[in-house]
Amino acid sequence: MSLDTRRLLHLLRATLLGLTAIMLTGATIGYLRVHDAAESAGRRSVPVLREISTARTALVRADREVLRSFRTGAAALIGAGDGYRDQLSIAAQSLTRVAEANLAGDAGGRQLQLVDSLLATYAASVEQAATQHRLPGGGPVLGAADLWQASRLLHSADGVLRQLDQVALSQREAFRGALTQARPTTASVLFWLLPGGVLLLGLLGVQWLFWRRFRRRFNPWLLAATGAVAGLLLLTTTVFGSQRELDSVRDGLEHNVAQRLRLDAEIDAEGQRWLGELVRQQCKEIRDCGPSVGTFLAGLHPTPDGPAEPGLTEEAGRLAGQVREVGGRGAWWPGIPVLAALVLALVLRGFQARLAEYRSRVRP
Repeated sequence: MSLDTRRLLHLLRATLLGLTAIMLTGATIGYLRVHDAAESAGRRSVPVLREISTARTALVRADREVLRSFRTGAAALIGAGDGYRDQLSIAAQSLTRVAEANLAGDAGGRQLQLVDSLLATYAASVEQAATQHRLPGGGPVLGAADLWQASRLLHSADGVLRQLDQVALSQREAFRGALTQARPTTASVLFWLLPGGVLLLGLLGVQWLFWRRFRRRFNPWLLAATGAVAGLLLLTTTVFGSQRELDSVRDGLEHNVAQRLRLDAEIDAEGQRWLGELVRQQCKEIRDCGPSVGTFLAGLHPTPDGPAEPGLTEEAGRLAGQVREVGGRGAWWPGIPVLAALVLALVLRGFQARLAEYRSRVRP
């Protein structure tokens, strides 16, 4: 034995401890980054997107329900109808929850305020139409005119539905941006994978060195440290599976939104056809309703019978549960420092025996 051997042992120990510390830092940051994003998505992003879709569908259904009331003559007795008011209440509650968990900052907040303002105007126009409709004489004509204006508030290029679509777009962009920011990068992966791989090889190399120099076949402490490093690497690599699941949820939500929009279009087309029938009937009374109404009537298309919701709500719930499950894995992160501390303790213990043996050999 020489002094060089003692220095080599100290150098190897310090190197293994340093690699463990670097791996601990990189693994903790990388793991928490992905799973914190998933936890935030499960707590805020996905519920917000679901509530926006719910609000939009409820508004389309509310418009159809009030048109049904006018079409069947029930408006003369009950006004806009309970179906309309129920759907409008659902939309208002969903928009309130969206505002509470807004992801798009001040711009998103301003868009939501505009939607609330337009929605209040729409609701007032519908109630006015119901009141006018019950007036004697020209009441039905006035009611139809107010109902037309209310429906245009909902469907115009800058109306409630279009503004709500802009809100949904800004919220989805914020969601996608958060997932992109949390995605593991090459640098962040190398920050823990490279020192982890070198640490694993280093532990195996040190055991070979101990076998050659000290004639010891196995060092149980370093073998245990090797297993702990392998476990640490295995735990940290779950970020890749979690990221794949988040990407799958993102794509699933995009498909769900597209399907909800298709469903809304079918429901809306039915309501607009009823509006067209009402307007045609009243236009006969006053002979001319103007070019805007003419363009609207010319653009009406037949709708499929009985649009149905093909499990979209259940699918959205399943996707939300999947995100929450991924976010729940963030609770596993203490395993990273625990395993790293175990590696540190085992490396120190594994070198302690060899250093003690060296000191006993060089003692006069």
